[in-house]
Amino acid sequence: MQPSEPSFVRVSEAVDRVRLEAQVPVNLGDLDGHFPGHPVVPGFRQVMWTLAEANRAFSRDAAVTGFEALRFPTSLLPGAAMALELSHGDGVVRFSLSGDDGVFASGRVRLASGLEPHAAAPAPEVLSSRAELRLPHQGTMRWLDGVVSHTPTATTATAMLRSDTPWVGADGSCDPSVVIELLAQAMAAHGGCAAEAGTPPRRGFLVSARQIELRTPALRVGEPLWVRADHVRGELGMVAFRCTLGNGAAPQDEPDARDRALALGTLGAFVEAAPESANSPSEGAPSRE
Repeated sequence: MQPSEPSFVRVSEAVDRVRLEAQVPVNLGDLDGHFPGHPVVPGFRQVMWTLAEANRAFSRDAAVTGFEALRFPTSLLPGAAMALELSHGDGVVRFSLSGDDGVFASGRVRLASGLEPHAAAPAPEVLSSRAELRLPHQGTMRWLDGVVSHTPTATTATAMLRSDTPWVGADGSCDPSVVIELLAQAMAAHGGCAAEAGTPPRRGFLVSARQIELRTPALRVGEPLWVRADHVRGELGMVAFRCTLGNGAAPQDEPDARDRALALGTLGAFVEAAPESANSPSEGAPSRE
């Protein structure tokens, strides 16, 4: 069975506002690898649907320059019915994706013109002896390739977006929302490096991003990237990291990473107490607000 995408239907609209409804396909691309045995729709996919429907509703032609006040308080599962509310004004698209279980995603997308494409650069050298990167993500949802460096407070990994990913365009272009997932996987890489040897990686569920700044209009399939996560607080339960994404040689420290970043932001996640615990956000864990 080939992966499918949701079909949004408009149920109401005005000049600067629209409401649409759809259902998450049970065979949505990405679900097998996010996560094996516990499929959850990634947050970036929910933002991707928002951008696509905003393009259709508002004829958006400006580049995405960032995301603000992103929240993912309730896990979105296969088969769930969902309603997407969009509004547009002053260079911002506001969105809320909700269903019977509550709000799945909400936030704002900043738009502007003038973002210049970034220059291509060679892949950073993988310096760490940690040859096996431990992530809960698998299959086409495993975007990180190796660890460049790891300390108790920061991890830098290499990354690449590949053409076999279900949502990549025919021209190899990537939606701006993929930045969200790349930054989130950097947090997961830090957790995997910090965990005791022999223990399976813990799943983390993206909860929020106060602000993500984009300094380039697009990423490309096959482009070698680095992504860095600097620990802010928390080990289990609610955690937060300052995350940066770039290309070329790996950064030496956080100031260097932020200066050279193609995207950066502070993200929060809920990390489960044990990989197979029933105490996950979609199964009765404390609220992820």
